[in-house]
Amino acid sequence: FSTQCVKEGTACPCGKNTISCPDPNDALAKICVASNMHKRCPAPCTADAILAGNKSCVLTNLDEKGEFKSETIKCIGANETCGVGEGMKRCPSGASIALDTTCVNLYTAGGTRRLSTAAGAARATCNAIITMSSLRPDAKSKAETVRVKMNSVLQIPSSLKTTLAIKSASTLRRLDGRKLSSTASSMIFHIDDQGIATSATPAQVCEQLKKMVKSSSPALTSAVSATGVIDSKAGVNLETSTATLQSRSAAAVNQRNEKAGITTRLPTTTTTTAATTTTAATTAATTAATTAA
Repeated sequence: FSTQCVKEGTACPCGKNTISCPDPNDALAKICVASNMHKRCPAPCTADAILAGNKSCVLTNLDEKGEFKSETIKCIGANETCGVGEGMKRCPSGASIALDTTCVNLYTAGGTRRLSTAAGAARATCNAIITMSSLRPDAKSKAETVRVKMNSVLQIPSSLKTTLAIKSASTLRRLDGRKLSSTASSMIFHIDDQGIATSATPAQVCEQLKKMVKSSSPALTSAVSATGVIDSKAGVNLETSTATLQSRSAAAVNQRNEKAGITTRLPTTTTTTAATTTTAATTAATTAATTAA
């Protein structure tokens, strides 16, 4: 992925080899998906659909080798079930995991908060920024398979949407060759509840991931091995955010009101937690454009 500065009110562009999809709940955002692995745009529930009781469903398919094949995100009715993708199974906790993974209830206090109210639906997200001690040359091509394996290890419910972005180490040098600064290789694991109450919140999943990194969890180490090796001593930086969802039609009304001098601000809360043992500075923006391999 790469990070760039855009004017306020301008959508962040998608990177190379990606499909640019409109975000149904954010008129100023785009959903970027890898073109070589995804053939259609995700279609999560809109803010209006969530308020009507519908829910988003993430259906992941794996091939016979257990590697990522495809993924569909759709909106289903309150009484409908999400189903299970190829090579996946459903756990009693509601997690959707690979067939070779054991069901474990990691989250005992999740899913109690009500996200949809008369005022609107709230969307919670979390970015876990993981420092890597090494990256494989083909790491980016394995990102989707590793993401699904991480989903399984973390026992993620089917309504949570995740993405994984990988950034290689970089060094900035002066014209005389002297090094000015450098950044370590990193992965950003993004979790989005899409405005739906689940058995595990994005913040809980991030905290679980942070614990696994700190303890050098064998399951997590194996899950990410196709991309590289995690630097467990560097810790994990977390960035959580909560925002009120807004349909594109409502956004259009607000844009007209703003032109008329009437401004409406939707409540947004962002919290960043830095790893106390971080040895390499790693930064990320939630609006970063993801560049697929």
